[in-house]
Amino acid sequence: MSTNKKLVAVFLSSMLLAVCSSASSDSDIPAPENESVQNIKISYSGSELLVNGMKRPILITSASKRNYFEITNQSQTKSAYLVIPYIEYKVLAKNKISLGHPLTVSADDAGKEVIWLEPNTSLTLSLINDYVETPIQAIVSINGKSKSVVSLFGPDKSDKFSLVSVSDEKNELTDSQLGIESLKIPVVTDDSKLITVTEKNRQLSSNQAYTIATKPKTHNVEFSEFVFIPKRNRFIGGTGYWTKNATVAKGEALKFVTMQKTKLRTSK
Repeated sequence: MSTNKKLVAVFLSSMLLAVCSSASSDSDIPAPENESVQNIKISYSGSELLVNGMKRPILITSASKRNYFEITNQSQTKSAYLVIPYIEYKVLAKNKISLGHPLTVSADDAGKEVIWLEPNTSLTLSLINDYVETPIQAIVSINGKSKSVVSLFGPDKSDKFSLVSVSDEKNELTDSQLGIESLKIPVVTDDSKLITVTEKNRQLSSNQAYTIATKPKTHNVEFSEFVFIPKRNRFIGGTGYWTKNATVAKGEALKFVTMQKTKLRTSK
């Protein structure tokens, strides 16, 4: 194990001990018995990020099968920036719509790749617990230059321990089992129609590319139907996804493509 990995392991180990020593049994979130996907709900108390309404809860996961999570940012105003270091994981969908092909983030790249969740959006991902290579697993929040552990993954004590091969797909669930829908990704061209934010309500045509510019203020936009976003940013969850809402920052130009007639509503 490299020096950097050792330092991270030591840091997370001390954090785990601190959390476990102060946590009550209610802070352990049990793995769902009748559900395929475990929900991770992000919210804020002031500037502090909470997971399922708690500070640094332990998310109980299985060591004998692939684990599936839907991470939802419930904030109306704040985007979440998360890292899951040193664990290989797959991003399957955004807003419960398939990305087309799963995005696999390797264990080496996981600490460098930032997961972006704007307000009222979700990502579905899966991972396998590998307690040999990475005995301590966590979700880390990034806020500017500040990083903080906001949740830890813990083993299910009732689960029979057995390592799962990453290449073994027998435990992988289908999109339909996960409640993920598939939409045909449109062909995106350079041409688009410009929409100004002064048009608070507008009927959009089908199979048409549009661009919204929000100078000089940030605006929220809502769509009656899913629209395709070709690219917003370089983060995970920022490219090639479907959504019904977006927070368009000051000075940003949001390009999207409709698949059917869609009503657009904008607000500050």
